[in-house]
Amino acid sequence: MVVLADPVLLHSLMANLVGNAIKYTDQGGILMAVRRRRDQAVIQVWDSGPGIAPEHLERIFEEYFQIGNPERDRAKGLGLGLAIVKNLAKVLETEVICRSRPGKGSVFEFRLPLAEASPGQGVAPVDRDAKAGVATAGPPGHRVVVIDDDLAVSAAIQLTLEARGMRVSRYANAEDALANPGIADADFYISDLRLPD
Repeated sequence: MVVLADPVLLHSLMANLVGNAIKYTDQGGILMAVRRRRDQAVIQVWDSGPGIAPEHLERIFEEYFQIGNPERDRAKGLGLGLAIVKNLAKVLETEVICRSRPGKGSVFEFRLPLAEASPGQGVAPVDRDAKAGVATAGPPGHRVVVIDDDLAVSAAIQLTLEARGMRVSRYANAEDALANPGIADADFYISDLRLPD
C-alpha cells in the first residue's frame, strides 16, 4: 500500500506514537499495523503498557498533560508528545484516536488516503500542493536556531518546529551558537532570555 501524505510529517507523527509506546511498555510488546479499508490505510500502534483510564482519554492529547507525573518531573517528559501528534494529524487531514483498557494496553489509530495506482503502472504522481493541509504545514525548509540551556525545553521546541517542516539547530549557550558561522543564515532565532552569563 502507498499512502498520500507528507513523509516528514508522517515520520514525526509515527516517531511520537512509537516513542510513547516504547516509553510506557515495560512488559509485553508493541505492534505497528497497516490495514486496507476501502480507499484508506488504517495505521495502528498497539502496546501492552499500563493502559489509560477512561477519564483521561479525552485529555491525553492536551499540551503538558501527563498521567502519573503530578510533581512535573521533567525526566518523565514534558507532556508534549501526543499534543504534537494531534497537530500533525490535523495538518495531514486525519485524526488520531485512542482506545485503551487499563492494565491491558492501548491502540492509537489514524487513517490516510491510499494513492491511486494503475495496473502495472505503479503509483500515480501526486501534486503536493493539491492537499491544502500540507500547504499550511508551516514554513517548510526555514532554518531556526534555538538557544536554551534547558535541554528538555529546547528538545520540545525542536520537535514542534521539525514537525512543521523546519530545520532546527540547538545550542545550550550563546557562545556555542556564535562559534558556528552557519547560524548567520538562519531565518529565525529563538533564545532563552535568562541564559547564564
